[in-house]
Amino acid sequence: GRLFIQNGLHGFMWQTYLKHPDFILKEDGTPAQKTSFAQLYYGCYSSERNIQTGTKELLDYIKKNRDGLYVVDGKYLFSSWDETGMQDRHQCRCPHCEKLFQEYLANEIYKDKTPDTDTNNDGNTLEKETGNSYKNWPEIKLPKFSDRFRNPVLWKYYMDFMSWKKARYFTRIEEKVCKAGEPMAFGTFYHSRMRSEE
Repeated sequence: GRLFIQNGLHGFMWQTYLKHPDFILKEDGTPAQKTSFAQLYYGCYSSERNIQTGTKELLDYIKKNRDGLYVVDGKYLFSSWDETGMQDRHQCRCPHCEKLFQEYLANEIYKDKTPDTDTNNDGNTLEKETGNSYKNWPEIKLPKFSDRFRNPVLWKYYMDFMSWKKARYFTRIEEKVCKAGEPMAFGTFYHSRMRSEE
């Protein structure tokens, strides 16, 4: 990472944080500060601006370095970064992530119009599974670690969401780069973590 920065380049994760950062918010709602090299591991996977920036950076990199890139099955092969699973270890709680979490529950998990109606007739609703009264998806807030035992179902979905949004982030960038006429593929390596410290 230091070598990239010293040469005016950016790892394919950090391009979003250093050039057009949508930084994470801390638990109290204040912006996280980038004060050291280690704290470059801050950024929002849910931000469309970060996805657009990542797409632009990869397209520019391919254009400038085409002859030196690995090609596998007709695609330029990229690694996102070595410690992808650690990049949001403070668990981004910004409005981008909250909105995407609501969409994740509505469209990926339950596929119901509202948390209290079983519109797809599968017998499950968020309200039924959690035992809480939810009438619309925007009511759902990102759960806190301290509340994990009070609402374990929602906490479990939040942990699943943390992994899902990473995969979505790289998939969206890959799709946009390919659509722009540059076939590429990410080989993404995850470092797992149980949770971040609050």
